[in-house]
Amino acid sequence: MVLADNTFSLKNTRFEAPRDLRNRKIQVRFDRLKFERAIV
Repeated sequence: MVLADNTFSLKNTRFEAPRDLRNRKIQVRFDRLKFERAIV
């Protein structure tokens, strides 16, 4: 779930959503070995 400040957390790391997705459920894809980037 995207928070009111347009961010979400994944494995204790906070990311900013690419556009206004506040209060929406999102699907996030990421490489488990290289965790520096996530695709929303």
